[in-house]
Amino acid sequence: MAWRGLRPGHARRELADLVLEKLRRYGFVVLEGLLDSKELRPLEEEAARYLEVAHDGFIPQPLRAGRSQLSLPFAVPWGSDWLVKHELILEIVARYVHNDLAGGRTQDEQQWSLVQWLTSGADLDWFLSEDCAPKPGYLLDHPPQGCTDVGSAEDRGPWLGRVMVTKTPPGSPPQKYHRDINFPGPTAQLTIQVALTPLEANNGPLGYVPGSHRMETPGYEVVANPPLGSVVLYDSFVEHHGIENHSPRNRYAMYYEFETRGIFSGYTDDHFGKKAFSHTLAFRRAVDPELRRWVAEVG
Repeated sequence: MAWRGLRPGHARRELADLVLEKLRRYGFVVLEGLLDSKELRPLEEEAARYLEVAHDGFIPQPLRAGRSQLSLPFAVPWGSDWLVKHELILEIVARYVHNDLAGGRTQDEQQWSLVQWLTSGADLDWFLSEDCAPKPGYLLDHPPQGCTDVGSAEDRGPWLGRVMVTKTPPGSPPQKYHRDINFPGPTAQLTIQVALTPLEANNGPLGYVPGSHRMETPGYEVVANPPLGSVVLYDSFVEHHGIENHSPRNRYAMYYEFETRGIFSGYTDDHFGKKAFSHTLAFRRAVDPELRRWVAEVG
């Protein structure tokens, strides 16, 4: 089923339910052809131009295995509604991201809660209990440096984090398997990948370990290289890695994250530069009101 071909109503809800079921089961889901490839195609060249020159107040950062990343400006085309406010993506975020354990808790407290989650059966809905609600206090009101300060201390659920572009140069080696976050576990941060370069099996796509967000070890990975216009959603707690880039071209991808308050991401406000953070705030002002309407609707 193609989202763009469905009228609002039962058919779209069925598709959203299917996407959510796959995401909960595997920790990632591929939304093939969600975006118009004709609109997306010029963004590869736009990303290349953006990363080729220095921008006042913006600082690129190195990533694992030769990659680099930079915060995107809140400007056309990156701030376009069709790119960062797609209603299917916002609905899935609102229904999936519900782990508020990091809010107001120390790492030791989060670690102990993860032990309890594991020993109780690693059910993703375990995090919906009131025992996992944000813990009032100084840490909730003032998340430590490197922890997300999205949203407010009064509200549960997801908010927009950061919007970035990543470059994987030719010859980049494979990354080691990793999780983007360790605490507070699954359903705390969801990453959205929009490939700007057509993906191939060996030009730097991502490989995912299905079910690893629920601590399953299937013994294989799935490499996601769908056609241009597709979007991949993955739980930041799922094990994954970047595949090597054996092609002669740079591989570009746009990433944006939705997260709960207080999780340790390692990002500080000025991680990508002082001016970059002002653009991050602009993205949040544009996206969060629509996202929070979905949060209120799905309860």
